[in-house]
Amino acid sequence: MLSSVLRSRRAIQVNAAIMPNFVKLREMIATHKYRDKLKLQKKGLMHNLLTGKARFRI
Repeated sequence: MLSSVLRSRRAIQVNAAIMPNFVKLREMIATHKYRDKLKLQKKGLMHNLLTGKARFRI
């Protein structure tokens, strides 16, 4: 990103320092989206169980 524009040693170092943070941020966002999706699925399953639309067999 920055290093491709400025083409300096310092820009490359800054870019190398920043990129791992962007990768972590992307992973955190993906994890939260997945967690939110699972919460919605759980909510729907609980609703179905409590309303009798679905049955839980023991």
